Formats: sequence, C-alpha cells, structure tokens
Amino acid sequence: MHSDDPVPARRASRLRCLARRGRLLAGAAVLGVAFASGALAQDSARIERAQQILAGLGYYNGAIDGVAGPGTRAALQRFQDDNGITPSGQIDDYTWTVLEQRMASGSATAGGSSGTAASAGSEIEQAQRLLAALGYNPGPADGEMGSRTRAAIEAFQAANGLVVDGTLGPATMAAL
Repeated sequence: MHSDDPVPARRASRLRCLARRGRLLAGAAVLGVAFASGALAQDSARIERAQQILAGLGYYNGAIDGVAGPGTRAALQRFQDDNGITPSGQIDDYTWTVLEQRMASGSATAGGSSGTAASAGSEIEQAQRLLAALGYNPGPADGEMGSRTRAAIEAFQAANGLVVDGTLGPATMAAL
C-alpha cells in the first residue's frame, strides 16, 4: 500500500463523514428525548384531566394518576363507543373535545343520557336521594344530571370542604 493510494484516503474520508453524521443523529436523539419529556408531561396532565372527566361521567373509577393504563383505556373506549367515536382508547383531539363538551353539559353522551348506562344513572339517582335527604334540592331522583342536581352537588361540595366542580367524583360520593 502506497501513501498516495486513493482507497485508504476515501475510506478515511467516509469514516469522518459517518462520524459527523453519528454526532448529528446523537444530537437529534437528545433533542428528541428532551421534546418527548415535555410532551409526556403534557400528556400526563391531559390523561389526568381525562380521568377526572371520565370519573365524573361514570366511566372510570380508578386512580387519577395521569397514567393511561388498562382501566383508563377501557374507560375511554366505552366513552368513545357511547359517543359514536371509533373506540381506540386514545385521547385524540376529537375525543378530547367531546370529553370537554360532555363534562360541561354533565351528560355522558350526545343524546343527553348520563353515564355509561344504568350504572352512572343509578349513581346519580342515589346521589339525588342522598342530597334530598340532607336538605339539598337536587330535583327529582331521575338519574339525570340536570342543572338542579349539579347545583345541589356544588352546594354540598362547598359545605363539606370538597373541590367544587359539580361532579360525582370519588371524593364527593364518599362524603355523601
């Protein structure tokens, strides 16, 4: 091998190029991890809020922890199915919008029925009976989350030092 042989020079040049590319890829990977960490924090907060909403609507009774475990995914799938969304168990933008709309209206489905069917309706009915017995005026014990029921829940929550959100979450149900 001679010093003026072009093959080793091309190999050395190619190795330097690959080394530079490797550093670029490593740098991109570090940036990707940093970006993903921020995205994961946002996702965790969004999942936690979705868990709160799903619990308030009667779909979820697990820990409000921001982790999309099997219980959260199953609750999302039931919610999606009840609301005409292809059940994926994921919080896409459309599912998020519908979740927020249902929470604002107090209705678990677009048709206006509350809960996942009988379970949420009977939970609301039970809460209405308890609220009435305690002197709050939730309206008729019909299992519907109407404005009088929501106002009675809010009054009960305020009087008992609970977070006032007008939903029948685990803390409110335990206090009733």
